[in-house]
Amino acid sequence: SLRLHSAEVRQCTAEVRDGSCAGAVFVAAGGGLEATGSAFRYNHGRRHDPPVKELDFNSTTQGWCGGAVHVAEGGHEVLRDTAFEHNAGDYGGAVLVSASLELSGCLFRNNSAAPGSGGAVFALGDLTADGAPGEALP
Repeated sequence: SLRLHSAEVRQCTAEVRDGSCAGAVFVAAGGGLEATGSAFRYNHGRRHDPPVKELDFNSTTQGWCGGAVHVAEGGHEVLRDTAFEHNAGDYGGAVLVSASLELSGCLFRNNSAAPGSGGAVFALGDLTADGAPGEALP
């Protein structure tokens, strides 16, 4: 598991031909991520090969790229008072998660993904969200 507190992750890029990626943080199957009071800005996760024409929601997210963060199957992600700005990915402009995701007081601004692929978040697992962005956002 990875824990970030008051961290800023900025201007990272992952470009792959095969496999999965994330612009800033990739958490493998069964892992976890907890970010509190952090910021992910100007990160990009992209594949070089042609985009998938049809999504198979029964398959894994192997070969998919999230803009800032990608948490693979079986993982758990908790994001609190964290800002995601100007990130871009194939699926999930800011976050791609096929595990469980908890959002609390997060800000998503100016993130982008392929049409129909979640400009801010692309979640295939359980998603819990509450609260407006806090005043102490980085």
